[in-house]
Amino acid sequence: MLTKIPVSLLLVLVSRYAVQGCRLGQSCPMIPVNLPTDNFKVMTNKIVQNDPDRGYREFELVGDAIEYRISNQFVNEELSVVLSVLSPEPVVDGSMLYFISEVNREALIKMFVDLPDAATFATFINTVQQRIREESFGRLGADNRKTEITRDQVDTTIRMLETYLDPLSIENLLTALRRLSEVPDNKECLDKVVEVFNGLGVQQGAVLTYAPFFNTLISSTDLDELSAGEFGF
Repeated sequence: MLTKIPVSLLLVLVSRYAVQGCRLGQSCPMIPVNLPTDNFKVMTNKIVQNDPDRGYREFELVGDAIEYRISNQFVNEELSVVLSVLSPEPVVDGSMLYFISEVNREALIKMFVDLPDAATFATFINTVQQRIREESFGRLGADNRKTEITRDQVDTTIRMLETYLDPLSIENLLTALRRLSEVPDNKECLDKVVEVFNGLGVQQGAVLTYAPFFNTLISSTDLDELSAGEFGF
C-alpha cells in the first residue's frame, strides 16, 4: 500500500538533496516539483520570509497577480507578476524555489524554501499553483480581442506607458505599439505587440496596471467595459 508523503516533508527532502549535491561539487539542476493538493485544502494568500543572511521577502496573491517585496543589503523593490504568465509547476534549485514564465522560462518568483516554516510554505505554494491554474484561461493573445482597435486607444496606451513607466525599459513594446497605431487593423502588428508583451517578464504587471488596453487582449473584454475612469479614458 502506497503512503502519501506530506508536502512539507517532500520539499525538505528535495531541497536537502539539491544542497547536498552542491556541497559535493556536483551541478545543481532545476528540479521540477509536483505538489499534491489533496492534503492541503487550507488556502493562504500571503507569506512572509525573513532570513538573517539573505534578507526579507513578502509574497501576496492580489487579484490576478502575485505581488512581492524584496529587501536586503543590495536591493529594495516591489513588483507584481500576472499569474497567467506563470507555469503552475515550480522548480527547486538548492534552497530556492522558483515559479517560471511560460513564455521565456525565466524565473519570475523566487522564494526561500520552507520559510517561515515548512507547513506554511507548502500551503502557500499549493495556493499559488491553484490560482495559476484558475488564471490559465487568461493567456494573452491577439485573437482574444473581439472588438475593433482604434488609433486613439493605442495612442492613449502609449502615452500612459511613457508617463508612468521608464520608456527605455519597455522600448520594444512602445515601438510595436507605434507601428500598430499606424495600422490599427493590422493583425501582424497586433501579434507583434502580443509577442513583445509576453517577453516582458516581471514588467508585465506594471504594463497591465497602467494600460487597460492589454486586458482586452487577455479577457476579450471591450475597453469601454473596463473600469478605466481613473486613467482618464
